[in-house]
Amino acid sequence: MVQRQTVNGLQTSSGRTIYIHGYHFISNLINSDNLVKIDEIVVTLDSHLPHHIAHAKGWKDSSGQPPAVFSQITAQQIKDGIWIPANLDLEYCLRYTESLEKKGKFLLTIWPEHCIIGTNGHNVFPPLQEALEEWTSTSTRAWSSVMKV
Repeated sequence: MVQRQTVNGLQTSSGRTIYIHGYHFISNLINSDNLVKIDEIVVTLDSHLPHHIAHAKGWKDSSGQPPAVFSQITAQQIKDGIWIPANLDLEYCLRYTESLEKKGKFLLTIWPEHCIIGTNGHNVFPPLQEALEEWTSTSTRAWSSVMKV
């Protein structure tokens, strides 16, 4: 679903999950003629702590500087000491980066801090919240949320 900073998905009880990028579309879907056709809504909340493996605060170089946003960190760079985990477990970082590289799709990318637990960025985006409240009022059902860590 849409938080202030991410989109994950919309799911119905029939087992169909719709992944949508853009809260306008989701809000319109919930508020449209489909309103009574939606059985269940589960909001997934992307959830991070500041010292997440994909945030700059989780890393430092040999001079103590964090990586720039959108930098990529490889397992070999960790082994060579180019990037050092800051408040993260070294073995976990190696397993994680090696796993990403083995799949061949991604390298660990440093993202801007987002969806930090306890901040406004972790909340459901207000226009979507309004649509969810309208759906709850009309359907007399409650939407639910799942934290995605």
